[in-house]
Amino acid sequence: MKAGMNMFKLHQVGILILVIFASSAFAAAGNLMVPDSSIGAGELWSERADSAQSTLDNDFWFPLGEIYFSSSSRSETRNYWWQAHAMDALVMGYRRTGSSFYSSRMSSLYQGVYHSGGFTDSYYDDMEWMALAFLRAYEVTHDAYYMYEANSLWQTIQGGWSVFPGGGGFQWSTKVMYKNVPANAPACILACKLYNDTGDTADLSWAEKIHAWIAGNLVNPQTGIILDGISYQDSVGTPNYGSYSYNYGTYLGASLYLYQITGDTTYLHEAEKEADVADTLFATSDGILRSEGTGDGGLFNGIYVYYLAKLIRQLSPGDSLGVRYETFLQNNADTLWEYGRQPGTGLFNDNWQQPPSGSVSLSVELSGVTLMESVAYTFGDSAVTAIKQVGADVPRKFDLYQNYPNPFNPSTDIKVTLNRPGSMSLDIYNVLGQLVKVVAAGFRQAGEYAFDVDMDRYASGVYFYTLKEGSKEITRKMLLLK
Repeated sequence: MKAGMNMFKLHQVGILILVIFASSAFAAAGNLMVPDSSIGAGELWSERADSAQSTLDNDFWFPLGEIYFSSSSRSETRNYWWQAHAMDALVMGYRRTGSSFYSSRMSSLYQGVYHSGGFTDSYYDDMEWMALAFLRAYEVTHDAYYMYEANSLWQTIQGGWSVFPGGGGFQWSTKVMYKNVPANAPACILACKLYNDTGDTADLSWAEKIHAWIAGNLVNPQTGIILDGISYQDSVGTPNYGSYSYNYGTYLGASLYLYQITGDTTYLHEAEKEADVADTLFATSDGILRSEGTGDGGLFNGIYVYYLAKLIRQLSPGDSLGVRYETFLQNNADTLWEYGRQPGTGLFNDNWQQPPSGSVSLSVELSGVTLMESVAYTFGDSAVTAIKQVGADVPRKFDLYQNYPNPFNPSTDIKVTLNRPGSMSLDIYNVLGQLVKVVAAGFRQAGEYAFDVDMDRYASGVYFYTLKEGSKEITRKMLLLK
């Protein structure tokens, strides 16, 4: 994790005007959806992802350098490892839509990174992120030059592994003997993906070796708490107890990839355990991921949710953990969309529960884009539950109204009133008491809300819907007749 050199700086008004004009023209030519902060109830997750991608392109793309600005104020570029995650965002957009806009922008960014300083870096984790981005670009486009650069970077990265000190592990930098999760977990994922793509068993051996070193040196086997890393002076190691969400995300991802390759359920259980630990460490009482800053830390939550979404897709439908993680992911995405965007621009904040003021860093914006893309990919074109705030006045009581119409087929409205701001949930259960649908979850201001609930894919019968807020709970019955 290290921001790279700042290669481009704009000092002339004329250049800035040209950049703004060219970026807008390119977006129009690529048929990207113009961000619309007024998109309301009932839009698809894919529409939210489209809008997030448009904001990223309109506010951060630097066409003259074929690279992304480091902030929406358009002051500088490069930040090598941030560009890797920008490539990942483009890959996600292309995978979801198949639009040539994304493949074209990926190719441009490839050139921009090369011409702004090349593909190598003094930080091994930075190179791992870039290699992963290129490998993902190869997997969706099959353009051989991405695979070539991923392999080339992998060969360079392997030089960062040493048995002494610490019995193994990649060091963080060519200049520092610090062996940490950021330099090892992404390397494990990279080795797994290369094995999947090429079948080279040497890469599988690398993945297993790296994972074993992380588990044996940086993870507490009882609690699941993950160290950031160990700093070595000769043979003496000093642990760094720093805790960051992306460390849990990447180790979760490494465990999950190894499970998918080997079928060893030990790896899957390790991934599930780390998701549980991360939930307790990094989420607020409302279940929303906390800000980890606006610099490099702005990327951390996006990296975590990327791999959490992969775990959700791995778990069986109806799995209790899967349902919980699905709720968590959708809750965070809905909260960021409803409360964490800047009015008018659609820019995301590092605090997902309130809008940003002023300039937004690329790292923060990429986390928001990654969240929207991850939810869109995980839940397909399912519609976001329609939410209408129908009253601005603070209600006198906490209440849940009878749905209307009732009986219904296939949709119905459920109205609730919240007499104070806080975390709420509205869930639907079958007659066996099994959770079948999360209508809403997360932070809401005090007020009256109406939820348009679609039950088209559910069987006829009696259902119960429950509103919870803190220790308060109300349940009512409804009837679906088809």
